[in-house]
Amino acid sequence: LGTKFISSPIAANGLAYFQSDLGETVVLKPGPKLNIVSRNALPAASDEIYRASLAPSRGQMFSRSNKMLYCLTSSKSP
Repeated sequence: LGTKFISSPIAANGLAYFQSDLGETVVLKPGPKLNIVSRNALPAASDEIYRASLAPSRGQMFSRSNKMLYCLTSSKSP
């Protein structure tokens, strides 16, 4: 996937979510072939590191770095 992943991946809504140590989230659809659904990057200062696993809760996704806690939501209607 071209980057370094430290945190554990999570599964939610039939997809696998991986967050890199630089704040990029890669979403994969499980299957016999690599199927990248999306890639999204959070802003990161040069000394900011993402090592915690993503945490889904009530339609939101929480991401924590060594400096910030982010709450991510979808812009799409459910």
